[in-house]
Amino acid sequence: MASKRMRGIAVARPILIGSTATPLSPSERLTAPPDHTHRWTVAVRSAASNPLPSVPAEETDGPRDESAIGTRQRESELDLHKAVGGKDDLSYFIKRVQFRLHETYAQPTRNIDTAPFSVTETGWGEFEIQIKLFFVPEASEKPLTVLHHLKLHAWPTTPISSTVVPGPAAISGPSLSGTPAASLPRVVHSWQYEEIVFPEPLESFYDILVSHPPTPWPVASAQAFADPKSYEAYRADREKNPLHPLHTPTGHLAEALSLEAQRNEADRIDQARVNLVRQLDSDRVRLIEMERSVAEARAKIAALEPAALQVPPASSPR
Repeated sequence: MASKRMRGIAVARPILIGSTATPLSPSERLTAPPDHTHRWTVAVRSAASNPLPSVPAEETDGPRDESAIGTRQRESELDLHKAVGGKDDLSYFIKRVQFRLHETYAQPTRNIDTAPFSVTETGWGEFEIQIKLFFVPEASEKPLTVLHHLKLHAWPTTPISSTVVPGPAAISGPSLSGTPAASLPRVVHSWQYEEIVFPEPLESFYDILVSHPPTPWPVASAQAFADPKSYEAYRADREKNPLHPLHTPTGHLAEALSLEAQRNEADRIDQARVNLVRQLDSDRVRLIEMERSVAEARAKIAALEPAALQVPPASSPR
């Protein structure tokens, strides 16, 4: 007997869709194509993350030279590709994720049928990735297609030259030619929070969903880190602390997904709206003043035109 729809009920599941990119290490450059500069991972993950790493002890002596990265340290850096999201297994409602890469890659269409739903590659350029989510048969739902722009390079906050990427989240490493390279960000995170809503799910699928509740976000961002006290001390005095590997390209520590971060983002959006209204009011006042000036100028021109067009009287003949 076919399962019935749960009328008037909707169930949502939070997910993250995005990518993480890091510059290639010297050892990775040996096996990567000569023109490739970054390793990147694109993924579909749960919104909840595993505990984020605190500042590593080996990072406490200031900026590092990437050419001196050891095996243990490099393995730790590779974990950054798994740091965002991924605590919950999504395979109870996602059957397959299809990633359509740039056509220059071998087998550009990648079908991932088991969790984790991700693809890791190397490359040099940014491009748009088509991501299609296929749901389990019990869902009886059509596939969902989304687009993600692969981000390899920093979002600059100041004008930059073609050879230098400034910012406090930069490290120095050797270039492919052996000459000093431009400063590169440790890691570029580009993630989008989404909620997949299943309106009026089938009874059998509803039972599956309610039996796999998503892990709730921590109340405070610090609680998302393995050592909350260390994170709070780090955030309180950034200038005296080394760069955390989770720094974003703009130099700020990636804020963990938490209720605190959610409120902060809502506050930033509200403040942006207030600033926009203030800017509109200011521009409206300037526009009114400019229109008044234009009207006055036109009135003066109109007053001068009759005098300019007036023909002087002809002189009488002698």
